[in-house]
Amino acid sequence: MSLMSNQNFNALKPGEINLSLIPVDWPLTQLGENKNPYKTGWQNKPFTVNDIAHEIEEGLCKAVGLLGGPVYNEPYGFVWVDIDGPTVYKKIEELAGCPVNE
Repeated sequence: MSLMSNQNFNALKPGEINLSLIPVDWPLTQLGENKNPYKTGWQNKPFTVNDIAHEIEEGLCKAVGLLGGPVYNEPYGFVWVDIDGPTVYKKIEELAGCPVNE
C-alpha cells in the first residue's frame, strides 16, 4: 500500500490559507488565533467558503475548521480516523466494510 506524501499536494506555507483548495459544499467554520471557533452556534451552522473569505478579509478568521458529523439536514457527514500506524488499516477496512483507498 502506497501512502500519500506532501509531494502529491500543493504545499502551503505555515499560516497560509488557500480557499480555492476547499470544495464549495464542505461545511466550514471560522477559527481564531488559537484555532478555536469564535462564532456562536458554530456546531449547528456551517459556513461557506465565501463566508470564510469575508471573515479573512475583515481580519477576523485566522484558520478554517471543517465540521464533522451530519450537517445541512443530511444524515451523513465527515468522520475523522486517527491512523497511528500501518497495522490499523486492516481494522479500518474491517469496520468500514470496504478497502482503504490509496
